[in-house]
Amino acid sequence: MGNRGFLSALERLAARGLPPLRLGQVFFCAPDEDVRTFADKTRLFPRQCDNRTLLVSPDDKAVALSRWKHQYDRVGIVPPLHPYGGIETVAVTGFGLLDLGHGYFAEAEPVILDLREAIASRRRAAEREAPRAQEGHFVIDLR
Repeated sequence: MGNRGFLSALERLAARGLPPLRLGQVFFCAPDEDVRTFADKTRLFPRQCDNRTLLVSPDDKAVALSRWKHQYDRVGIVPPLHPYGGIETVAVTGFGLLDLGHGYFAEAEPVILDLREAIASRRRAAEREAPRAQEGHFVIDLR
């Protein structure tokens, strides 16, 4: 959580001309952000990191409600799937019908284990155990 704050902080650092940061794995988890704003901000994001991963879901009811309220696509809910340069997208599917689905990155064991593996190994999604490739992105199915 905190995608907006994180990106805004990086924007401010870049605007002040501070030296580029060296980051490891960066995860954007279930972002409730406008797709155009996210695309603009992540273009400015420093490339000095091992990997950038975007976690989205078609089952995130909180972000779906936000999409309805704002009447514009949100990053964290798919479809549609928006590509972002240099960012791997992992769609998490298979929540229960009554599950709000917004905390999957902190509650679902397969997702937590994948995040742990990404941090420990510094591997990209295609090289990790859980995500499976699917037409330009990756999927972790919780069923």
